[in-house]
Amino acid sequence: MDQKVYWEISGDMLTYVALAVNATDARDVLRYFSIQWQLKAENPEANNSQQHVRQAEFVLLRRSRAGSLYTICENESFGARRH
Repeated sequence: MDQKVYWEISGDMLTYVALAVNATDARDVLRYFSIQWQLKAENPEANNSQQHVRQAEFVLLRRSRAGSLYTICENESFGARRH
């Protein structure tokens, strides 16, 4: 409706979206989400959980997923096309 284009990522965490202007390709958007999750994991106030234990679990999950995404986007074979 707003005529903007978004990237979306979902899985065993929440679904996250980012404006397409934040990343030009799949590798860039994985890096973008990875950095955003790392920053949010380091800033507990950015986590929306009300329960302390659940919040701590979510921070650990977010850190883990951020690291995994970063590893994927730094892999040179990611996004390579096979001929």
